[in-house]
Amino acid sequence: MDQYQEYLTKMSRKRREYILCGTWHIAHKTVDLANWSDNQLTSGFRPEERAWMDQVLGPTGFIDTFREINRDAGEYTWWPKLDQDVPRERQEGWRIDYQLVGPNFRRHVVDAWIDYDATFSEFAPLIIEYDLAL
Repeated sequence: MDQYQEYLTKMSRKRREYILCGTWHIAHKTVDLANWSDNQLTSGFRPEERAWMDQVLGPTGFIDTFREINRDAGEYTWWPKLDQDVPRERQEGWRIDYQLVGPNFRRHVVDAWIDYDATFSEFAPLIIEYDLAL
């Protein structure tokens, strides 16, 4: 994790802007999982993992685009015990998927949401809309 953080720090110093996307398997804040009080020692919400995310989103300058737009609890991208008969938004999920951008790229972020209608796995896609001229 330390090597990756060093790499992100180097990336943030370049004059380019990056979008880092992926499933990081870490719920960063209590708002990012349904039952945080019972999961404080569970892999994906351990204090050292969350502290690492603090470092990724702090000194490196990267921004969690979803949380910049949407600060509401109850927005999840993964359900460990998905019950197909219960709507996803009513289940105990985790938000472990991220799209991170550098601070200068923040102005291009227009909207952010989770597509609960995509039902091909226990994950739901995290959608970030950017305003970019290519």
